[in-house]
Amino acid sequence: MKNAWIYAVIGVFAGAVIGGAVVWKLVPPTTVIEQQPTPIIPTNTVVTPTPTTPTTSTPTSTCHPLTVSEPTANTTVGLPIHVKAVLDNRTAGCHWTAFEAISGSVELKDASGKTIAQAPLTATEDWMTDSPVDYAATLMPTKEYVGKATIVITEENPSDKPDPKVLSIPVTIVGSDF
Repeated sequence: MKNAWIYAVIGVFAGAVIGGAVVWKLVPPTTVIEQQPTPIIPTNTVVTPTPTTPTTSTPTSTCHPLTVSEPTANTTVGLPIHVKAVLDNRTAGCHWTAFEAISGSVELKDASGKTIAQAPLTATEDWMTDSPVDYAATLMPTKEYVGKATIVITEENPSDKPDPKVLSIPVTIVGSDF
């Protein structure tokens, strides 16, 4: 009786193996097509290309997460120049990179395009938040300069993206505290 159970188990196992082999040989294989997930994009998302040339402080695209409040474009300024901005990355598809509390570099260029001052655009409050964050920089040239100039803010770029965002603000410098 003991051997009967062993023969029964072996028979069932052998039948399953042989039956599986017959089915595998007789049934044509099917091709499995892996379907790629469809990205879900909210209907209110606006995707805009990264500008490759500097824009003015009033960009024409709808994506402008960095808003410069001081100085405004085409105004007269004295030295030192205090740059104030707010970074708001809450809009989907519209992002400006900040890294380690710095949202970019700020350069002051004279009328010939030569950099005469530079400073980091640094957070003035907790930057590790989903809320808008205030940033500031102070520009002071090493030599006295009066005339047309441009403030150029370049997005922080810790991963060496090929085209970081750039924002340009034309100003006229009228004097300094030298």
